[in-house]
Amino acid sequence: MVERDVLVAHSCRRLLVVRGPQTFGERLTARRLALGLTQQDVADRAGTSRNYLGQLERGVKQRVPNVLTMAALAVALHTTMDALWTGERQEMTA
Repeated sequence: MVERDVLVAHSCRRLLVVRGPQTFGERLTARRLALGLTQQDVADRAGTSRNYLGQLERGVKQRVPNVLTMAALAVALHTTMDALWTGERQEMTA
């Protein structure tokens, strides 16, 4: 199940829609921050540079990592490639 929008009750009887991470870069950043990691931490674990990771997170030139880098990022972030790519909430154990 993909949860993209969360409805939040507002004190003025309005509903606010809070959007979940929509792009690959947003999902990458959200997962990294949820784990309390820096860009350098993730880059070191994934065998890439902090600069490249920052470009992925910002969506510079619509960069998409190759499958080996995507796999390394997923392992570094304790998740699956599919979760990073589609936003499905899946986590790896151990």
